[in-house]
Amino acid sequence: EFLFLGERMPAERAYMMGMVNRVVPRADLEARTMEMAAKVASQPRMGLALTKTVINRVEEMQGLRTTMDLAFGYHHFAHTHSQVLGAGTLGGQDAKSMVQGTKKLHAETIQALRTDHPGRFLTSQIAFSSDIERMGLTRAPVTATLSNSASARAYRALCAEIVAHSNLTGQVGTA
Repeated sequence: EFLFLGERMPAERAYMMGMVNRVVPRADLEARTMEMAAKVASQPRMGLALTKTVINRVEEMQGLRTTMDLAFGYHHFAHTHSQVLGAGTLGGQDAKSMVQGTKKLHAETIQALRTDHPGRFLTSQIAFSSDIERMGLTRAPVTATLSNSASARAYRALCAEIVAHSNLTGQVGTA
């Protein structure tokens, strides 16, 4: 139904369908999120890492990556089909203007969050690049495969900032 009609799904309906674990009032969202983050942070890191790895591997075995690639390919086919038929670009935007709009919205959102919650957000940024995309293919961090690239330097800076911000000195690797 949602795929064919393209309608937005209210949070309560997503909860009823098992798509989300809980729904909280917007006013309680930050506090509840921080409570959950504190609980997760108190768990053994190795156990969390192994759990996440197992879930990712099972999804891969079930064809998640193939399904995503297939959907992405058909998505682009649909855009091309629309343009060939003369229907124009999606919402009056081509791919380049969509990316620019998304980047602008992201930058504005991050800036607003940093203004509203000073000290809560890290300042290091990882630029979008093919190096980052390549990590999905190599199944290795960019710091291991392209150690001198701008992406690897950005990841190391982010890691250092996380360590400094969370008092984890000596507990986090710097791959």
